[in-house]
Amino acid sequence: MDKRTVLVTGVSSGVGRHLSRQLVQKGVTVIGVARTEASLQELAEELKSGPGQFHYKKVDIANEAEVIELFAWIEGNQKKIDVLINNAGVFNFATLTDGKLEEWKVVVDTIVTGYSIVTREAVKSMKKHQISDGLIINIQSVCAKVVLPMGAYMYSACEHALDVLGSGLRHELQQQQLPIRISKINPSLIKTEKVANNPAYNQMPAVEMQDVADCVVYLLGAPKHVEISDITLRPINSPF
Repeated sequence: MDKRTVLVTGVSSGVGRHLSRQLVQKGVTVIGVARTEASLQELAEELKSGPGQFHYKKVDIANEAEVIELFAWIEGNQKKIDVLINNAGVFNFATLTDGKLEEWKVVVDTIVTGYSIVTREAVKSMKKHQISDGLIINIQSVCAKVVLPMGAYMYSACEHALDVLGSGLRHELQQQQLPIRISKINPSLIKTEKVANNPAYNQMPAVEMQDVADCVVYLLGAPKHVEISDITLRPINSPF
């Protein structure tokens, strides 16, 4: 695992930040991207002693030009990536009957458009460098499998779309006979800093960020002939 270079999106907080710490501690080279420069700098300072390496670049994944520039930067510095972890996401309660277009676009642009752009460029890079054991991990949500009754339907729709795009990508890679595996992690509510500090959620059953990180480490350690398609994480007594 420690010879791999892993690109992780959405590392400024929550699961992405925690996961970056865990991977660097295991000797992995991590390239972290997010939209907040200050958070990236802070994380880089924290992880500078290793044992792995942490590099970062400020990127809005929904901006195609910025993503293309990211991969050009990787090409000039790290040369290649072996693993892509699509973690960036955004949540809101935008509904269909009274939601605003701006609210819808925030969710669609990050979860669907951003994922598609980054994944496309990652596959191009893996093909160019003839990566023999590529891996794409989509950290999705249980909302990719169910529709919650409390709203957030645009979010659920985008998570379902992400799930379908991952399955479609698997077919494309098989047709091209590329050695790139696709894995999806579908957590229920995660006890991130935002959840822990929100009275509306902090009493609900939730999985820990470490639980998600453990799944990622498990996927990274799986033999190259095994494709683990889906992992769903729910806390005991979860209402959804």
